[in-house]
Amino acid sequence: TTLFRSIIVQKTILMFLARRQHKPRYLGMKQMGQLQGQVDVLNEAVGTLQKNKDKFQKLVDAAAASLRSGLDKIKNEEGVSRDEITKMTKELAAQMNKDLAGIKKEQEKQKLAAEAERLKKLAEEMEKQRLAKEAEEKQRKDAEEEAGRILQMETEAKKAAEEEEKRLEAERIKAEKEASDSKLQKKRDAEAAKEDAERQALEQERRDQELAIRLAKDQANPDAALTDDAKKPV
Repeated sequence: TTLFRSIIVQKTILMFLARRQHKPRYLGMKQMGQLQGQVDVLNEAVGTLQKNKDKFQKLVDAAAASLRSGLDKIKNEEGVSRDEITKMTKELAAQMNKDLAGIKKEQEKQKLAAEAERLKKLAEEMEKQRLAKEAEEKQRKDAEEEAGRILQMETEAKKAAEEEEKRLEAERIKAEKEASDSKLQKKRDAEAAKEDAERQALEQERRDQELAIRLAKDQANPDAALTDDAKKPV
């Protein structure tokens, strides 16, 4: 019984000493294990990057490698001290926090760049639409002006045609009037010439009759036909 109690006491002491010796390593393993969640956060953050993903993935891979190395050291080196474990854990956590801050900064940078690019494309699209609208408005105005010019030309051509038609009609009426007046004048001249010829013929006929009468009288009374001078003796 005494031996049995002695064995139990020895085992209890050995267990106590073992826990005392290995507790820092156990706690260190636990703390290191918690940093695995930080690695997952880093990987997730890197996955959201649109650019420079490889650059920041290398940082995350380095942190994960450091974590595995630290876990292996704690697990395999029994002589590792509490201070070494604490220092290793703090340094690794600080490095991960620094990497996470860098990734978040890059996220914000890329977000701003993407927003700037979006705004740039939006401005370019708005400018494109403005220029297209201006071109369309210019085309519309040019078409209106061209239609106005064509309408004006058609109006002027129609007016000129109407004026030409009026001029030709006036000339035709004038020519017809002149022709009518000329025909009437010729008719009047012909009638006047005929009347004059008839009057001259009548006058000639009258003279001829008078002459014939006088000759007849002279033949009937020759002495009477002589003038006073002819009657004087020679």
